[in-house]
Amino acid sequence: ALNNVNLPLYQQLDRDKVALDRNLYNRTCFMASQGQLGFERYFTPLTVTTAHGPQLIGLANNGWIYGGNPRVNFASRESKSYFLREVIIWGDSVKLNYGEKREDNPWLWDHMQKYTEWMAREFHGFRIDNAHSTPIELAAYMLDAARAVRPELYVTAELFTGSEEADMEYVERLGITSLIREAMQAHDPADLSRQIHRFGGKPVASVDWPPPGTVRDISFDWTRPGALFFDCTHDNETPPQKRTAADSLPNAALIAMACSGIGSARGYDQLLPRTFDLVNDRRLYPTNILKAGLGIAVAKRVLNQLTKEMAHGGFKEIHVHQADNLIVVQRHNPDTHDAVYLCAHTSFSSTQPARLPSSAARVLVPAKVTEMIIGARLWIPEDHRRKLQHELSETKRLEWEKEEAHVAALKQQLENHGQHTGDGYHELEAKVRKLVRQNTEKKLQNHMDAFQRQRAEKAHYKELISNPNNRLDSLECTLDITTTSFSTFATVWQDDDTDTPMTYVDLQDFPPGSILAFRAELYPPQKRALEELNSRMADVASIRSLMAVLAPDDLNALLYRCEAEEVASGGGPYDIPSFGKLIYCGLAGWAHLMKEIRHSNNMGHPFFNNLREGNWAMDYIVNRLDIYLPVHTALVGIQKWLKQTFELVGQQPRHLIPKYFERVVWLVYHVAVDRALQCMSPLFRSAASFPRALAMCSIQLLGVVPNTTLPRTLPGSGHPPATLAAGLPHFAVGYMRAWGRDTFISLRGLLLVTGRFAEAQQIILGFAMCLRHGLIPNLLDGGVNPRYNARDATWWFLQAIQDYCEFVGSTDILNERLVRLFPFDDQHEHQRRPPGDVVCTLADVIQEIMQKHASGIHFTEWNAGQAIDSNMTRAGFQIDIRLDLNTGIIFGGNAWNCGTWMDKMGESAKAHNKGVPSSPRDGADIEIVGLLKSTLRWLTDLCERGVFPFKGVELSPSSYYESPATRHVFGTGSGVLSPRFASFSTSPNQTFLSYQEWNERLHAHFEYCFWVPRSERDDDKYGINAHHRNRRGIYRDVIGSTAGWTDYQLRPNQCIAMTVAPELFVPEHARCALSVVESVLLGPLGVKTLDPSDWNYRPVYDMSNDTEDYATAKGFNYHQGPEWLWPLGYFLRAKLNFTADEDCGALRHYVSESLCAHKAHIYMSHWLGLPELTNGNGAECAYSCPTQAWSIGTILDILHDLKARSSDADERVLNESVSWYRNQSVM
Repeated sequence: ALNNVNLPLYQQLDRDKVALDRNLYNRTCFMASQGQLGFERYFTPLTVTTAHGPQLIGLANNGWIYGGNPRVNFASRESKSYFLREVIIWGDSVKLNYGEKREDNPWLWDHMQKYTEWMAREFHGFRIDNAHSTPIELAAYMLDAARAVRPELYVTAELFTGSEEADMEYVERLGITSLIREAMQAHDPADLSRQIHRFGGKPVASVDWPPPGTVRDISFDWTRPGALFFDCTHDNETPPQKRTAADSLPNAALIAMACSGIGSARGYDQLLPRTFDLVNDRRLYPTNILKAGLGIAVAKRVLNQLTKEMAHGGFKEIHVHQADNLIVVQRHNPDTHDAVYLCAHTSFSSTQPARLPSSAARVLVPAKVTEMIIGARLWIPEDHRRKLQHELSETKRLEWEKEEAHVAALKQQLENHGQHTGDGYHELEAKVRKLVRQNTEKKLQNHMDAFQRQRAEKAHYKELISNPNNRLDSLECTLDITTTSFSTFATVWQDDDTDTPMTYVDLQDFPPGSILAFRAELYPPQKRALEELNSRMADVASIRSLMAVLAPDDLNALLYRCEAEEVASGGGPYDIPSFGKLIYCGLAGWAHLMKEIRHSNNMGHPFFNNLREGNWAMDYIVNRLDIYLPVHTALVGIQKWLKQTFELVGQQPRHLIPKYFERVVWLVYHVAVDRALQCMSPLFRSAASFPRALAMCSIQLLGVVPNTTLPRTLPGSGHPPATLAAGLPHFAVGYMRAWGRDTFISLRGLLLVTGRFAEAQQIILGFAMCLRHGLIPNLLDGGVNPRYNARDATWWFLQAIQDYCEFVGSTDILNERLVRLFPFDDQHEHQRRPPGDVVCTLADVIQEIMQKHASGIHFTEWNAGQAIDSNMTRAGFQIDIRLDLNTGIIFGGNAWNCGTWMDKMGESAKAHNKGVPSSPRDGADIEIVGLLKSTLRWLTDLCERGVFPFKGVELSPSSYYESPATRHVFGTGSGVLSPRFASFSTSPNQTFLSYQEWNERLHAHFEYCFWVPRSERDDDKYGINAHHRNRRGIYRDVIGSTAGWTDYQLRPNQCIAMTVAPELFVPEHARCALSVVESVLLGPLGVKTLDPSDWNYRPVYDMSNDTEDYATAKGFNYHQGPEWLWPLGYFLRAKLNFTADEDCGALRHYVSESLCAHKAHIYMSHWLGLPELTNGNGAECAYSCPTQAWSIGTILDILHDLKARSSDADERVLNESVSWYRNQSVM
């Protein structure tokens, strides 16, 4: 047993020994390659005085770990880095063990905090050396202390974590201003060009800022931290060591062109042949290098002045081109498009050719070259080059490191002493005499010894500065430099014969080590076109005037249209080579693509390449509007403006066209969005970006599609009526576009909350025209071949009419007259007598619905069979709906059809679910009961106010129906109720049922029928079957289903009833049920459609699943676990209904938190909407509509209701909205 315990420990020990041997061997080999034997000392001995006398201790030397995790403190107890010899020692500092927080080592943290605060008082900026080896908690603590002293502290850091993500963690946590980068780390010209592009600024023609005169919504995108870009740092190899001495000039010039902070090391400009040891080297730097003409100092001065000039002149952008050993850098002003170019012939190797290949020697400049700035060549004499190679040999390098000389540290020390009067020694001697009186003879001797050493050091310093042999030597070189003439370096000529003029710079006598810098600007015709273009874009008022004549359906054509809609209208999408088709053919598709490109500033995107190669995209945007002009004639003005503006864009240099294309599209798109919002409620004009994005979905989804129109109402004039797409792209065109259920669930949010009353009325009346069998169609199909297979769509229709009257503050719509397309329920009678001769009011339609449901609805769908549904069995086409007169509850459906929104019909013959409804929900569905109650309450009120001409429904003996479910629940036999409900008994002889009585009857029975009590002690108070119960404290989803046990499944439909008819519910019970829904069903974006504890629960919807799995094949589990978005709106509205006024503040925070994922999704969605559903835990579902009408509409519902209930709502805006609502014309 003991061996079993020890075995893992022995195995770890063996692995550690292997790692230790490997690290020792590797480090020994490296040190040998540097001319040293052995390896660095890991510990520095130190003698300390203790109570027991002197004691020798070892301090761990500091260092770094190659490839180590920067977040791991290798000085902690948990680390074995010292034991395994993983630490690469620096040798000039020791590792202090701070721990992770101040409490781990209070004295050390406090001591270093005082030091840090003192440094912050003295200096404006800090350089953190090897920030990755400093515990991030410690660094954050100390920098916070420093910023308390100097809030504007500049912090630059040397950071080598090994990944950009880890770098960003340090940058964000510590507030690092810039990261140190070094050009000498590049291993070839291509790598150097990548570094300059990466750290040197934003690319030329970047599209990451708004057009002039416009304001874009604030968004915070990830950006790379700024760089402090060095040509060479103090502790790395110089160009003569790592590349060639001649590369010193082009390397420095390239860094001078970077649009970032730049830096250099002392000695680089003087061409010191090698890196020297700053700690131990004692020699002095050369002085007066400009007068002496040493190294590249003269050229560097011009380059530094150019860097300053470009920074102040707004040259914020950069472009880097590399060909062979030539690197060309362009610094560019994004407003004037003036530019500075630098051509640099790098010299990474002494064996590279002296001349550039012809393909690289010609530099193409898409601008007019106006002025030379500097041309320079750096020559190293051949004899000195050989001498340098000898000096860099191993022997000479070791000798050079051993030379004795004093460095600047000694000079600084002596200068500090020289601050005293005279030569500084009289004052020091006075101090020593004073110490004699205060200290022992031994202490006096120590001070006198120090005094003598200082005198000797000063004499030595005087000797140093007078002896030229004690200075660092520069390389012998020749610097050819000019600032006036191109001819020495290049031939410049211009080609004006093409549509886009070009300047050619042919480099001549341009050996490695050469640079050439010059200025350029746009050609005069391009300048004039740019001025006119900027003027047109600045005149936003003119664009707004063109937009002011556009109606919402015009904006739908201008902004949106998915591929199917565009094809149906006679066009097609734009297909970008190497990328694909746009999601939307209108401006929204282009704008979202621009947003994605702008997010990463991806100048190499395939679409930008497409724009640089030709004007096809601009032509497409203009020409696609031709197909819409016959119906949307108002678009002609904006089409003309776009054509003229894009012509000016096309005159710019090709590399600038993406920039101005983006500006034009962005500007027109957002002015169009502003126009769309002006057509809506005032609430959205000043709303945040999320409600505005939701509101724009009403423009996106409501449009005129030729093959799917709404039946015209009596006036029959104006545009063809628009239809509301259930979702895109799956429900975009044809008979699948307009669904009755989806339309009226969405109508309140998408059209009423947004104030689009005219369109809402048109849709209500259009569907009302298609009433048949007492039902409105579920699939409209333009009124040609509608299907009446939904039991719930009609109740959503009635709820929408009620909501419409509430929003407009009038019931006038009830008196609107309309033509009945299906005045006869019998198909043969309909075919014999064409529609058009029966006209009625909307109130008549409502009454017919109520009367037909009270009398009972029984029919077989017209054209039943393969023609309308290839999966459904014959029994599934049979529609039966009945009213239980005892309870006022409506029952319907059978085990072979699915008449509610959970309407998935099995499709897989292989899995044997073909023709089987996944969730038939036959019986009385809780959401239908809630919608019925809402309608009855409303009609009762209308009757009392005398605005509805019908008081109730007629009854006949054939109307009497007693559901088996209610018979089981309420009584012992047909027509005999328990005493509790005796007052609501109905005789078969009753001939009339008023809406008030129906309303009261339903209200009285609801809780008894649907509530599942929390305790089994209360079961006898309610009509439940305990055998089927799964959860308690919820409301039954259905009563009277064929299966029985499905009545008790936990689904989100109870939230719908709580929203539309809260008076049905005992508040305590409702809050309990909502708590269960919240804890069990809520997902990141949507609501689970089934309890995860249910044996039918399958959360992944996959229509491609063609297995034999009965539960999932062909997406059979559509409503058996996947998380649908639209019920979330009803869940939140239900919570609002049962939240006290004093708790509304907390609920607002809850709703805001619940919708965080929705805000992120709609911002990033290519479809600019919210999806139909997700798979389990919010996972994306490939078969879901990416933008769905009811998902968006119900979220708008809760935002509206919450705003209306808000105690701190802006009363002025709300009053303005109410007034606007009531003044809207809906004719």
